[in-house]
Order: sequence, then C-alpha cells, then structure tokens
Amino acid sequence: QSQPNMTFQRRRYHKLRTLLDSYDLSYSDVAAMIGKSKGYIAQRFSGHRSWDMDEAQTILEWFKIDKSELLSYFPKEGIGE
Repeated sequence: QSQPNMTFQRRRYHKLRTLLDSYDLSYSDVAAMIGKSKGYIAQRFSGHRSWDMDEAQTILEWFKIDKSELLSYFPKEGIGE
C-alpha cells in the first residue's frame, strides 16, 4: 500500500507573495505597477510564463528593495529555498 506524499511544495514566488500580502496588494496592483494586465501577472505567479528582468527590477524598485535581493524574490521557476 502506498503512503500519501506528505511533503508540501511552497507556492511559487512565496517571498514576493508575502511582500504583497504585507502591503495588502493584489495582482491588479502589481499589474498597474508594471503596466500589464491582471491576467499577465497571474500567468507569472503561476509559473506559466517567466518574469522579465525589467519587470522584476521595477517591482523591487517600487518596494525600495536592493537589486541584490532579486533572486530571493524571483527565484528560478518561482521556487526558492
């Protein structure tokens, strides 16, 4: 009999989501920050599409986060440590 998989994968872009939650911001707010649609943002958070460097930098600048933190907020495939 197989055991159920009890490991839980963290949500993609966990640190970025936590940051947005702390400011009570939505996908629509992020879309307005970078001039894109809510659907465009949802595709990035779900991992169906990748963020581009300009978008990531614009978001970090909006929150006044140093660019050295880029990979902690935008890890490869959205999954950080």
